[in-house]
This record gives sequence, C-alpha cells and structure tokens, in this order.
Amino acid sequence: MFQKLVFMMIITKQQARQFILLKQGLIGNWRFNGKDGAYDYIRQAGCIQYDPVDVCGKNAEITLQSRVKGFRKTILALWDFKYSWEIYTPAVKRKYGYYTLPILFGDRFVGRIEAIPDRKEGTLFVKGLWWEPDVRVTKKLTNVLDRTLKRFAVFNDCQRIEMN
Repeated sequence: MFQKLVFMMIITKQQARQFILLKQGLIGNWRFNGKDGAYDYIRQAGCIQYDPVDVCGKNAEITLQSRVKGFRKTILALWDFKYSWEIYTPAVKRKYGYYTLPILFGDRFVGRIEAIPDRKEGTLFVKGLWWEPDVRVTKKLTNVLDRTLKRFAVFNDCQRIEMN
C-alpha cells in the first residue's frame, strides 16, 4: 500500500503574501498584462473569476490553516485588510460602492477604487477612491495609480478617464 507523506513548513504572513502575489503574477518580473495576460491568467487558474487569494489558497502548492477559510478571511488574516465586494449589498448598506475593488501597491492593500468603464462613451468613470487610514499617499503611489488607470482604460476600450 502507498503511504501519503505530508510535509509542513511554517512560513510568516509576509512570506505567504509574497508567495500568493508572485504566484498570481501581481508582483515580480512575471505579470499578467493586457488582454493576453487576462487569457494567460484564465488558462493558469482554470477559471474566469479573478480572485488571486482564493484561487491560490485552494491550490495544492499552499494550504492555509483551516481557521482561515474564504477569500475575505484570507485577506484579513494575511494583509489585515477587511474587504467586501459590495455588488450584492443593498445600496443603503454599502460602505464604498457597487463595484469597488481593492488597490494593491507592492505587497500591500492600500485602498479601494470603484472604476466603471463605459465603452459606449469611451470613458472610464472613477466613482470613488478610498485610501486605507495608515497609507501615506505619495507622488510615487499616485503616479502608479494613474498609469494603472490608463492601462485599465485601454483594456476596456476607453479613451478618457473621469474622476468624480
């Protein structure tokens, strides 16, 4: 009969964050860029939903302790970032916005943004931008965000960006 050997290695929260972000192509030299990158991600992850922490957390290469279950709990445990996608939250109960997503800068979640593309208008509408309380908004951070929004606009066939 075959025996199953299990090796356990204890890693720090920082190491777990780095592994997940590197594996998902969010930091480092290898990244998913543009529409081809989106297709590459789908091929790697085997799904169309982009949920880097959850996908990697279910990957055989890393198993998070059973007390950390689900996407939001994993983000909170590893990044101390409380995240909720509010698309299914009634409007009166939303804290941020309908389609607000986290902003990752380096290996930290630094804020949230609601950026909605309108392809008919050719405009990416930034309806809201919220920084985490401990984040120092530097020129480098705003420059990176500006470049990222420009790439996101192009990805969504938008020629303009409008900030609310």
